[in-house]
Amino acid sequence: MEEYIWITLPQAIEHSNIPQAAHCFLWFRDEGCSENADRAYVLMQMRSDGMIGFPGGYIDECIKTYDEILLGLNRELKEEIDYSQEAITIDDYICSHKRNSNNPLIVHFFAKKLTKEQFESIEKSHTRAMHFSIESLGLFRVPIALNATIRKEFLSNFLQNQFAGNSKRQFLYTLFKLNLINESAYNELSRESKISYE
Repeated sequence: MEEYIWITLPQAIEHSNIPQAAHCFLWFRDEGCSENADRAYVLMQMRSDGMIGFPGGYIDECIKTYDEILLGLNRELKEEIDYSQEAITIDDYICSHKRNSNNPLIVHFFAKKLTKEQFESIEKSHTRAMHFSIESLGLFRVPIALNATIRKEFLSNFLQNQFAGNSKRQFLYTLFKLNLINESAYNELSRESKISYE
């Protein structure tokens, strides 16, 4: 298993010689009156390599500013899923990691809360994206029940899927940071998934 270590954005900028990538957790919380209310939904994608991950991808090398990261991410979202909602900004930043290997990579992760209408618009339009069927084979929504018992069973099973790169760690950490799971669930699911957060 590849090792990823936490780094800060300033540290990432210092490593401008290392290729960088950025991805985004697009989500909404259903607070309506339907039977599916009281849950959140996250968009993930089936990749061309058969793994699941998040929309985004490689951004330009020699990154020297935060704006260059954001520019690259918004470009990738447009190309992969025809994203045309509010641009991802630095306020949406979640975390960064560096892959320690002979092929180092810095990965940035962001989360954008959408309205239900924005979320469903992306679901309907993403097949028109420039790189649809080349890099992304399609989006699917991941339900995050806010009922702890229902959520735990689903996530325990869902996390057994093959996630690309560091995306399983990003997924769990973002659920925790957005208060969609509590610290106890976060730690337990991390242990089950054999994810180290040292």
